[in-house]
Amino acid sequence: MRLADSLRPFSSQEWGPNTERLLRGLVSVGPFFILARAATAGGQILAGRWLGPTEFGLATLVGSTSGILLLPLSLGFPASAVKFTAMETTVERRTAVLSTFFWLQLAWGAVCGAALYLLREPLGRALHIAPAIYLWCLFYTGLLALYSFFSNALQGAHLFGARGKIEFLYGAATLLLFLGGYRLALRTFGVFIGAMDAALVLASLACLYSLRIYLRPVMTREAVRAVASYTPPSVLGGCAGAALEGAAPLILAAYLSPREVGYFGAYMMGSLTVAMLIFQTINAVLSPLASAPARHAGVWRKFFVLSIPFSIASFLLLCASQAVMLKLIGKGYPIVPSWICLFSAASVFSLLYFCALAMLSARDAQGAWLGTGGALVTGVGCLAGNLWAIPRFGFAGSALALLIGFGGGFLWCAFWGTYRLTKRETA
Repeated sequence: MRLADSLRPFSSQEWGPNTERLLRGLVSVGPFFILARAATAGGQILAGRWLGPTEFGLATLVGSTSGILLLPLSLGFPASAVKFTAMETTVERRTAVLSTFFWLQLAWGAVCGAALYLLREPLGRALHIAPAIYLWCLFYTGLLALYSFFSNALQGAHLFGARGKIEFLYGAATLLLFLGGYRLALRTFGVFIGAMDAALVLASLACLYSLRIYLRPVMTREAVRAVASYTPPSVLGGCAGAALEGAAPLILAAYLSPREVGYFGAYMMGSLTVAMLIFQTINAVLSPLASAPARHAGVWRKFFVLSIPFSIASFLLLCASQAVMLKLIGKGYPIVPSWICLFSAASVFSLLYFCALAMLSARDAQGAWLGTGGALVTGVGCLAGNLWAIPRFGFAGSALALLIGFGGGFLWCAFWGTYRLTKRETA
């Protein structure tokens, strides 16, 4: 089969119950994700406006560093919770799989969290952050790891409605708790991070309630082997993600100051955060449905058919969202058109990359390894880009590094995903 044939538009056979299920899932999840991100963005805008670039920069630094600490805490459990739970069709099998993953995640998280606490001084020095900031990072990361597992488990169990509602609960709780803390005259970065901590606790409890029928004191060998098969690619992909999320703030703080980290958080709020809202809304339904081999080819073709108009529309939307966000956040954050275009272009490539990565990873173990390769290309490209561009171009270098990383990762995933598809259909 030719490449052009593999990228053909929809066929009548590809539009069926799975596509309709995808659309129904998006309708049930989408509105709540949009409301959740609107509430979260509202809290970030107020934090940036009221706390100022320096304190907001410290809050951004905590969030970015947590992405590094999340790697050893989460391991491969959230990805496994989606993949292997979605493959089961009975309550009994989903209970066995999900319960095994839950107890493994809990035990591993406790051991790993204790080790990260005991090593707080050398790790803090390695990351060039103060001990107090490191403790904020570690506590937030522990809660984030738990919520990440639960939210992925909801997707794997096809509880899309609950997933969307709980995401909204987290966003709204963060905003309200931050407003309450600020009114109590708490005017440091800690009031915003503390609000997110409390919101993660509430959201995790809500997830636990929604998953109550699937969580039992059960552990199976099959589930242990399943999570073990996904752990290596998840760890390597997590290393890339840690470099992607943590590199720019840490390097900006080292070469410039926390104020530039605050600028970075403001621009990211209107670009990559909005892009992630779009991706997470789609992926909440896309990954579970793409896990079935029979659906993969059709999903991949539709992705390429829609990618060009989707990219153009996303670029314009992201430029507009950044302009609005920077106006709202206050005069302490400069509005530079070239920065807006760079962050928008990087965020468009992030959307394309994450969609391709999700489809590759959901396909099978080989796809997960190929996706891991893409994640490594992205992470290494972003890290190297930051080290090269920030000393030369200042703040603009952080956006250029994102563009380099996401662009390289997307090209990797697009090539290997299309290659596997055409090779399988010509076999």
